[in-house]
Amino acid sequence: MKVIICGAGQVGWQIARHLSGEHNDVTVVDSNPDLVRRATDTLDVQGIAGFASYPDVLDRAGARDADMIIAATYSDEVNMVTCQVAHSVFAIQRKIARLRSQSYLTAIYSDLYRRDHMPIDVVISPEREVAAAAMQRGLSMNIVKLPAMGSVFRIAPPLTATDDEIDMGLDIMSSAIEAAVAGA
Repeated sequence: MKVIICGAGQVGWQIARHLSGEHNDVTVVDSNPDLVRRATDTLDVQGIAGFASYPDVLDRAGARDADMIIAATYSDEVNMVTCQVAHSVFAIQRKIARLRSQSYLTAIYSDLYRRDHMPIDVVISPEREVAAAAMQRGLSMNIVKLPAMGSVFRIAPPLTATDDEIDMGLDIMSSAIEAAVAGA
């Protein structure tokens, strides 16, 4: 499967590691050439330095024949525009976006992510996954589950996650991506 991953930070790199390890054809796109070089030097991936939401950058990354795009940059808005461009310009079938802002994740706005609106097939939130994993493992007495729309977590005082806990959250997120890949 040909997959474009936009964003080569911790989340994008972990997704690229996982998908390239399963022998997918992966191209990583990031505006930071050093992060692209780190990915291409350590993983079996191709790399493109440029802005993920730009159509010409996605074209250079092979969007015309990509099966899936995963927008995992640090910007929710860049991730959403990237999915829109992938859909409207390149007709990429599966679009996954990392969204961090609770405003975008609120259940009452979930209708926004339909093909005729903002064509995002799967929304991932590593921060929410880490919080959920911490809740499951009872890692902190400071985590409070609030009864509200969907699963909203309030962490007070701030939760500091260890590398193992972050990896666990990324593993959970990878499982969601695997399910999306299987459904492609």
